[in-house]
Amino acid sequence: MDSRRMALGASGFLAIALCVALLLPSTLGFAPSAGCGSLPALRGSAAGAPGVCAAAAGVHVGQPVGNQAGGAVLGIMGFLQRVFGLPDAQAQDEAGGKQGLVVRTGVRAKPTTEGEAKSRSPNKPSVAEGFTVSTEGAMGDYNQYRATALKNTPDRALSVMTTDVLESLMAEGWPLQEGDLGENVLVTGLPYSWFRVGRRFSVGDVLAEVTEPIQPCANLCRLPWMEQPKCKPFIKTLAARRGWYAKIISGGSVATGDAVMSPAAV
Repeated sequence: MDSRRMALGASGFLAIALCVALLLPSTLGFAPSAGCGSLPALRGSAAGAPGVCAAAAGVHVGQPVGNQAGGAVLGIMGFLQRVFGLPDAQAQDEAGGKQGLVVRTGVRAKPTTEGEAKSRSPNKPSVAEGFTVSTEGAMGDYNQYRATALKNTPDRALSVMTTDVLESLMAEGWPLQEGDLGENVLVTGLPYSWFRVGRRFSVGDVLAEVTEPIQPCANLCRLPWMEQPKCKPFIKTLAARRGWYAKIISGGSVATGDAVMSPAAV
């Protein structure tokens, strides 16, 4: 390692120490108030340090201080990563560092009556043999909102959920069953956060791309085990962990046991 990298690395560590010292108290909720007993205000160059730290990491200084702290530290970590030539975790992941497995596939047929459409559970029954999927969606699956309001948008052709979320919800006391959240594909071995908007992944011989997070809706109140007073809290707790929609880049078949991975690993 040359002297330049050593000098830059030392500077980076000092910057992290400064940012943590100045921003951590606010991040933890110990920010001084303007009232009686507040700590003396920072003076001189120290007063601008939080903004400098945030700006160095590309964080807008108008953000809450806690956000500035987190963003600044992450930004400086990225700086050190580039200086020392350390491997980027996301780049490793895109190159095929992780792989999941389909443990369940499910579809739900179009309702035959209006009464059924208004009352049936959102659970998608298991399909042991799997299904074929195209830009139009999973064969045999029907989503009324997608079909009517969204004119069968290809951006919601496939829905995906991960087992870590189901396990967390069950640990919180929700008696969920597989399929209750309406997923076409249930994946184990990959965390929920592995999926993100714009990410492409292969599942079986299908290539898909995540288009949006699924938003919780009142249809979940129809789950057979749901007690109505608990429905709103359940919908609220599902925020940011309801599942993912994906569009199909290249169609094919999906079945239990299929691998789920970055296309770079195929």
